[in-house]
Amino acid sequence: MISLTFGEQVKIVLSRKDMTIKELAEEIEARTGKKMSRQNLTQRLGRDNFQEQDMRMIADILGCPFQLSILGNADSEKEALDEEEMPTGRELEKLTAKKERKAAREEAKNRLKFFKHIIEECDGYLALYYNGKQIAKEKDLQRLFRFVWYGTSYKVDAEPNNGRGQADFIVSKGMNNQNIIEFKLASNSSLGHVFTQIKIYEAANCTDGSLVVIFYFTEEEKRFAEKVIEDSGYKLAIDESIFLIDCRKDNKKSASIA
Repeated sequence: MISLTFGEQVKIVLSRKDMTIKELAEEIEARTGKKMSRQNLTQRLGRDNFQEQDMRMIADILGCPFQLSILGNADSEKEALDEEEMPTGRELEKLTAKKERKAAREEAKNRLKFFKHIIEECDGYLALYYNGKQIAKEKDLQRLFRFVWYGTSYKVDAEPNNGRGQADFIVSKGMNNQNIIEFKLASNSSLGHVFTQIKIYEAANCTDGSLVVIFYFTEEEKRFAEKVIEDSGYKLAIDESIFLIDCRKDNKKSASIA
């Protein structure tokens, strides 16, 4: 028996109905009244993060009976897919490619979490100042990030340019296993543009996965970044596809006085 997550089943049904994730997100938003972006829904499908009521609603939108498996009928003992409803070889190939891309994504996320830990918890932020003044720019942060990739089996390309602009990093292991990483300073007044940028980079590099990293050096920058993220409809993506890194020097307590 082929075991598929709800998210994987949804992607197969969408493909069969020639429907996009964006169209599904818009329908969910219309029914619930809550903002749902394509990227947020993509993340939830990848994590298979749905409550039963959400699953029932999505199955209804797709015109599928809901019995935990929306591809086929489940008997009283186990969930099984009818032969005619089973994923085709091509559909399984697409799912495999998705899982491979997720592998690069998870590797990138783990390295980013370590980078965040170094800066916030291990005094790494000190390297971003000189005589108490911020000296770090995006280029400096990109150079520091390269150090956390020691020993990786993945290829990490810095600022590759395919004619549609330069992404900061592409983490890859083969054509079907790529993920984009984009760095931004919260002090950038055009911060919200990053969400348009990454869509262009994703299309140009044949990948549907990106991670955005935003560095803030003041409380004001933190609030600005959070507002931009929320206004852009990506609040739920924080700590999943959007990472906020605290580079402030005035809020790091010494262990001796904590």
